[in-house]
Amino acid sequence: MEAKRAARLLAAHLEQPLEVWSEFDVGRIPFAVYDEREVRYLNHPSPPDEPPELYAATGMEIGGVLTAVVPAAYAKDEAELVPLAYHEAFHVYQAAGGFEPGPGFDFFAALAYYPELDADYLAFGMLEDRLYDDATIPLDEKAAALANAAY
Repeated sequence: MEAKRAARLLAAHLEQPLEVWSEFDVGRIPFAVYDEREVRYLNHPSPPDEPPELYAATGMEIGGVLTAVVPAAYAKDEAELVPLAYHEAFHVYQAAGGFEPGPGFDFFAALAYYPELDADYLAFGMLEDRLYDDATIPLDEKAAALANAAY
């Protein structure tokens, strides 16, 4: 998707944003939506005259302001664009001190329970990726394989 279209879709969505976290207002987060030709800014108080070098989906300082950076090419439609924008906006919210874990929170203890560290979970995820990506497998066979996976 081009930056122009992605920025237009995101701007329309931000007119009535979803409430996903208390005190997190995605409508107040500055965005830089870019493609290989241009950068479009939303909610940014001081966009630079010269665009910075952008190469990923992330949160970064642009023009002295923490900004959610959204590569338009990562999304083919609004259904993919909006979650990506919220994800990057939440990184900006976190970096600005908007999310602080409560007292006694142990990040590394919590990390030990992440499913991404479980071998069965990882194997199932890899199977799922291969099934989704293989156009030679009929849809009903994909569904059956996923339904019968032992996880």
